[in-house]
Amino acid sequence: GKVEIENTKNVTFYVYSDDGVRLYIDDKLVINDWKKHPLKWNEATAYLEAGFHNIDMEYFENAGQAEVHLYWDSKTTLVPSSRLYAK
Repeated sequence: GKVEIENTKNVTFYVYSDDGVRLYIDDKLVINDWKKHPLKWNEATAYLEAGFHNIDMEYFENAGQAEVHLYWDSKTTLVPSSRLYAK
């Protein structure tokens, strides 16, 4: 999909997941943790100009409960659905 950035700045994305996750910003792989693991944090920072940017997240669950969350700017601020758009 797309993510809308209000102001040009460095944006840190945080992914909290159990098992594999990949995050792409503007078609560039910024998080690549494609293996089985317990819940853990991954992060990546990108300099983004104000406007819309491509964002894609892949995820797999090996067994048990699936959990994956996408945050930005802090580990307590989920990326709001009002800033996410379908391609």
